[in-house]
Amino acid sequence: MNYLLRSINILNVILVVIILLFANYAVLPLLKMDIKYPLPISKKTDKNKSKHFDQVLDKVEEPAGRAGTPFIDYIIVAEQNPFHPERIIHPMPVDKKDEKTLRPEIVLYGTVVSEEISLAHIENKRSPLTTSGGKKRLRVIKKGEEIDGFILKEIEPDKIILVRGEEKIIVNLTSTPKKRD
Repeated sequence: MNYLLRSINILNVILVVIILLFANYAVLPLLKMDIKYPLPISKKTDKNKSKHFDQVLDKVEEPAGRAGTPFIDYIIVAEQNPFHPERIIHPMPVDKKDEKTLRPEIVLYGTVVSEEISLAHIENKRSPLTTSGGKKRLRVIKKGEEIDGFILKEIEPDKIILVRGEEKIIVNLTSTPKKRD
């Protein structure tokens, strides 16, 4: 006790007063906070809402001068959850005219020609096949199969011939390199 009485001086008194003022104005108000958040207000638009939801809306009071996003916008997101496993993904509309006029971009990687069977290893640049890792996969096709509306008519050792009506596409195995000037 003697030690405490001897160490009292002006500087220590000022320090204790500053600590008490800091605690009074900075720390104590944080302990006494009573925060209430008002819920956003929405208009009832669907008669098939659950009873619990209607009861919650009836209890909410409209704050004066409230600005922001209406609560109904959030309800739409909840009803049409884009992450739900049973969501419906709508396909993009495709014009039949455009689909039939597009020609496939075929790359011929190789052919197998024998007396029994003829196969062609191709890649269609317009609708490529990929593996789960994102790597390209080649498609093996036989004579008579369809590729983007074209039917494979002939498989030769160095080329394939695709036909759609009067249109004819010849895809060569080797491409001639461009000559430099």
